[in-house]
Amino acid sequence: MRTITILLAVAALAAAGCGSSNSSSAASSSTTSTTSAGAATAKFAIHAGLAAGTFYQFIYKPLKKGELQKPLDHKFTAIKAVAAAAFIAREATVAAGYAKDVPALAKAAAAVAGLAAAVKGGVSLSKVDPSLETTGKSEAEKAKQGAKEAGSPLVEKAGSIGGL
Repeated sequence: MRTITILLAVAALAAAGCGSSNSSSAASSSTTSTTSAGAATAKFAIHAGLAAGTFYQFIYKPLKKGELQKPLDHKFTAIKAVAAAAFIAREATVAAGYAKDVPALAKAAAAVAGLAAAVKGGVSLSKVDPSLETTGKSEAEKAKQGAKEAGSPLVEKAGSIGGL
């Protein structure tokens, strides 16, 4: 049940990013141009953290367990990995938009873009590139290091639903 909820949340977030490109790009460009460097850094950290966490949860861990070696044997895991790849690509694009306002984030933004490119080229329903286990992990670590150097470290925390 928890897995289905997570998949639906990822699908809803991905669908939310599929609106009209004219209105959303105009809104995001006006938002990022008026935000301060501190706010841009915080927003970059949020989106880069979402991308890195999604990679770890839905691609790295299943790869490490061997569940993505034969995607047709683990269809639901493969579908989650493809949805995660789309989400990672979107979050990397949003993070890059905020990083362009802060030159100190250039290194971290390049690492997030590298993670998105590696995932985009390595994940499909028919195959998952096993080298993603090492390349994706190293790109995620580069992003964490770059964000830390820029003054906004990406901290790994286990989420909880609390009072629900």
